[in-house]
Amino acid sequence: MSVYVELHCHSAYSFLDGASLPDELAVAAEQLGYGALALTDHDGLHGAMELATTVKDAGLALQPIVGAELTLEDGSHLTLLCATREGYSNLCQLITTAHAGTRPHPGREPLPPSTAYADLEQRAAGLICLSGCARQGVVARAV
Repeated sequence: MSVYVELHCHSAYSFLDGASLPDELAVAAEQLGYGALALTDHDGLHGAMELATTVKDAGLALQPIVGAELTLEDGSHLTLLCATREGYSNLCQLITTAHAGTRPHPGREPLPPSTAYADLEQRAAGLICLSGCARQGVVARAV
């Protein structure tokens, strides 16, 4: 088993960023000898359960890590990984809040989900924060 851990992986549920389904990602990561794989789909936990179920049912040695890449109110991205159950709960609440009010009204386009910095500050416990993606990440935008 390798010590390499992929901490920023998008599945096919992250449209235009990922191409493989979570079960395919789990098998490929196992074949490559990864110790763990963090699935960080955009603004949701779309493939997290599928990844965890595949790992368990197939008896893989791979450790699934639950996370998401959130779009912040300024349009930048931030990747969050769950370190604890509280972190999972907080990430779920952040995602739910980000999607609140995004449904389209007649004659209006749907709004994209976004997470407010204030919400992120209130729900940070149990989460590990990464810099986000190379193009839209908070750190990349600041540089």
